[in-house]
Amino acid sequence: MHATSLFSSPLMALGRDAIIPINHMGKTMMKKTMPKDIERSAIRKLTLHIVPLMILLYFLAFLDRNNMAYAA
Repeated sequence: MHATSLFSSPLMALGRDAIIPINHMGKTMMKKTMPKDIERSAIRKLTLHIVPLMILLYFLAFLDRNNMAYAA
């Protein structure tokens, strides 16, 4: 019997040094097999990490513009 793996996708199960077959068009021959619920979860996690950072950077840029206006 096979051990249960956390990675259902063959692409996820590959290590850093894995060889991925490429066809003559330069595209990988592996198919996307990530389930939709895992994909949605990953996008949600990325969004929850990136959006607050972008808001902070936007606010800092706003403060920088205001400081430049007072300095001139």
